[in-house]
Amino acid sequence: MQRKQQQYASIQDRYISWATNRGVDAMVPQPEQLLNWLASGVSINKWTSGTVQLYKAAIINMYEEKSAFTDPDFQHFFQALRHREIRHTKELDIDLTPVLDHFRQQGPNENLAILPLTQKLCWLLGTCGFLRPNDIQCIDLSNNRFHLHQISTVLPIMIPKETRGGNRICRYTTIRSHDDLLLCPIKALSEYLQRIQGHEIT
Repeated sequence: MQRKQQQYASIQDRYISWATNRGVDAMVPQPEQLLNWLASGVSINKWTSGTVQLYKAAIINMYEEKSAFTDPDFQHFFQALRHREIRHTKELDIDLTPVLDHFRQQGPNENLAILPLTQKLCWLLGTCGFLRPNDIQCIDLSNNRFHLHQISTVLPIMIPKETRGGNRICRYTTIRSHDDLLLCPIKALSEYLQRIQGHEIT
């Protein structure tokens, strides 16, 4: 047991270092960030399915609340890995240029009407935060973990149909700023929230 805990601690240190370098709070359970780390290991370091399962167990073991990791999309990654269906990122050919050019042509967020601003924000959150439309709809701005920061922002997502002990389950995702202000999800979110609720970025 002690040897296992030592092995887990070493893996957890690696994940925490990876998350810290990306402005992600590793102490908050975020399945999409764990998937990013594991997928990177599979693609770059050629981690085997066994290694990925070990690393997954070590990171999940960090958290008392593990319900966020029962999401079907999270589990699908490991099912695909067992069947060798994971495609390396080098094989993907996705051209985002038309969308990015469109956002740049629209100009600053403050000049946009509320509809195009909302459309832009939803696309950025979906792309940068791996959020589905239902996830975006369930972002809980009243959660005490939500804080609009200019570098990174944690978005609490209340899952409506899943409960534990009679309470709705909340999972978290982190979005980071972008050097191009016209493509920055935090800037778009800040402008949107200022218009509808008066939130200020810090």
